[in-house]
Amino acid sequence: MQTDLYEEKQVYTYNNPVSVSVGVRMNLQGPTLGQVNLVSQFIEDNGLVTEKLLKSKFKEKIKGSTISQILFYLERERLIYRGKKGINWILNENPKFKKLLEKTIKVR
Repeated sequence: MQTDLYEEKQVYTYNNPVSVSVGVRMNLQGPTLGQVNLVSQFIEDNGLVTEKLLKSKFKEKIKGSTISQILFYLERERLIYRGKKGINWILNENPKFKKLLEKTIKVR
């Protein structure tokens, strides 16, 4: 969905203010579920990756700003960790790990 947004700007020409409408085209569409799955599966399969590697790997399919949005979402959902060396998948779905968590003592 592309939307045209216009805002009024005051432009001064020889000390005479003139109002001019300036149009800005913005892409208000976020990443698709397929794009999120593609990036998350790549991170999960390859371990430690950098954002630069992701952008070069998917440059034909996904824009760089969309990859940044996807990484922000995955980090907010606690599926990845972004450190100094790169991005790592941290979600653990191992059944043994889940049983171990159920047996541990919860401290409040």
